[in-house]
Amino acid sequence: MSEPVEIDLDAFWSLIDQAKEHQGEADEWLKGQLIAQGEERAIVFDVISGVYRGLAHQYGIWCAASVIDESCTTNSGFDCFKTWLVGQGREVYMAALKDPDSLADAPDYRDRQFCSLALAGRGAYDGDSRSFGSYEHVVLEEEVRRSITYGDGIGYPYDWPDIPPGPWSWWAAGPMALIPVGAEASLTRRNWSR
Repeated sequence: MSEPVEIDLDAFWSLIDQAKEHQGEADEWLKGQLIAQGEERAIVFDVISGVYRGLAHQYGIWCAASVIDESCTTNSGFDCFKTWLVGQGREVYMAALKDPDSLADAPDYRDRQFCSLALAGRGAYDGDSRSFGSYEHVVLEEEVRRSITYGDGIGYPYDWPDIPPGPWSWWAAGPMALIPVGAEASLTRRNWSR
């Protein structure tokens, strides 16, 4: 991309909403719109979509997704869910990040309707094209992050001091917790190379 392309988050969500009006051909309609707007706009759409999917990678969303459909308990299943979430539009997406329980009122995930809308940008440009640079991506991610209001139940609910002691406590202390007291002195480079 030779010149910076204007980042318009409203236009991104508007395209998602307009595509959903084309039942049965939403993917093709959106891809056609992105092709008509040019390769650079398609790349921007793809990057914005990726940022939104990345920012939805939250503990509360994963828990809700796992309750909705057990296939979402895997990494790939959760990736599909995040793609579906973006494809539902701004209102459903933002509500879910504020309160994952709002997904109870969202369209049924198991129908997988509009799952691939968030990926339409990829099909509208040649994958060998130069995409965003890392600086551009960081700037975009910060802009998108500012537009999101995360609710209290979205993050992992525990800090290490809140977790009661147990067999997993060694992990918090680090690998040295596995070494018997007094044995640290005998651990030398020579001992590890035997």
